[in-house]
Amino acid sequence: MSFKVEYRGGIPESRKTGTVVADAFPDHLVVGTPGFSFKSYNISYGKMLDVSLVPEGAKKKNYVLNVEYDTGNGFTSVIVLTGKEVSQLYGSLQKSRQKYMQRNPSANSAVESSAPSPSPTADTATEIQKFFDLKEKGIISEDEFAAKKTQLLGI
Repeated sequence: MSFKVEYRGGIPESRKTGTVVADAFPDHLVVGTPGFSFKSYNISYGKMLDVSLVPEGAKKKNYVLNVEYDTGNGFTSVIVLTGKEVSQLYGSLQKSRQKYMQRNPSANSAVESSAPSPSPTADTATEIQKFFDLKEKGIISEDEFAAKKTQLLGI
């Protein structure tokens, strides 16, 4: 089943945003422009690193679907989709990915090994700020602060 959603970015070859058609096939996600000059972009489930559905706005009635994937040239990208049908697309995508990973267990380990280390979060920034304040008050040394910061950032 195809879903009509709004493309906001994330496909290096497609700089134009707007309405697209997306569908979760047994082994890949397809995002394409509707109409006579159909152009599509396929992402194998084996290259997907993360898929998330996030509420958008104060009323949280709209959702944003983020699909992080390995572009194959040493970089990752995130396709950003939104719209009324994005939650149904997310459900279909998750079911198809799960079946794909059951059929291809080696794909799951390949994705895990190619996944980048987690990026610092707001919680990490808060923790670093706490240790910085302790350093400024003279409670911990510069070296202790630097060591903790390195640990929190995963460097």
